[in-house]
Amino acid sequence: MRLPAICLVFLGIFGHSLMSAQQITAQPVKGINISILPAGTAAFDLAIDQLGPTAQTRVKELGGASTYVTALQNNTGETIESVTVVYYVSEPKRVVRRACVLEHLSWSPGAVILVNPCRLSLSNEGMAGNGFQRDAAFFANKPISATIDNVVFADGGFVGPDTMNQFDRLIARDVAARAFFESVMGQRSQPSGSLQTWLATKAQQQVALGNIETTDLAGLKERGLARSANLLLSKTGPEAVFTWAAKNLKALSQQPTLHKR
Repeated sequence: MRLPAICLVFLGIFGHSLMSAQQITAQPVKGINISILPAGTAAFDLAIDQLGPTAQTRVKELGGASTYVTALQNNTGETIESVTVVYYVSEPKRVVRRACVLEHLSWSPGAVILVNPCRLSLSNEGMAGNGFQRDAAFFANKPISATIDNVVFADGGFVGPDTMNQFDRLIARDVAARAFFESVMGQRSQPSGSLQTWLATKAQQQVALGNIETTDLAGLKERGLARSANLLLSKTGPEAVFTWAAKNLKALSQQPTLHKR
């Protein structure tokens, strides 16, 4: 089972009924005060109304797949930076998990976001369109439940059952990012061309994708940063890369430390 793509998000503060029958059952998690509002419920329709015309239009564009959209309301009283929603899809002989990982949210108290079970494909198409419609067929006529797996608050606090084993992998990802930027800065003293060679190697490194509990987030982060730096190098030269690395190192030093509450 691959780590799914990031889900599309709408933000807004909490009518028109846009949904058909409820397809997803909410499974609240003790200690995480986030309301899970499945499509097909009055609370979901209210959330859509409050989000406004843009959200209403995008949901309508999904057609039948819109029954798999879920609204989440932040009732924690704190700003949330990331949330992971896990969907359990019951089949006759197995239960399939799909995780929706949302980051960099700045999700304020009282606000609502819309999420969906991540698609089975990892293409770069948007939430709407034929690709999502095809993948939505996988969920048809199957019991589905949605639950919050973990939350990261603005102060770095991490809560939740964490069935995806994200906490340790997120720590490792932050360490890898810091080490990458430090290594880039260290290339200043190396011979001309060394930075390009080093970045090219990093950009091509193999990463263990595994499943949703084991994918190497640190390796993915490092490879992604190397590819971004390589592109920047080709367009604007090494000084721009060093400036970019220094800026990111500073941002990381000011970032709250991830910690369990």
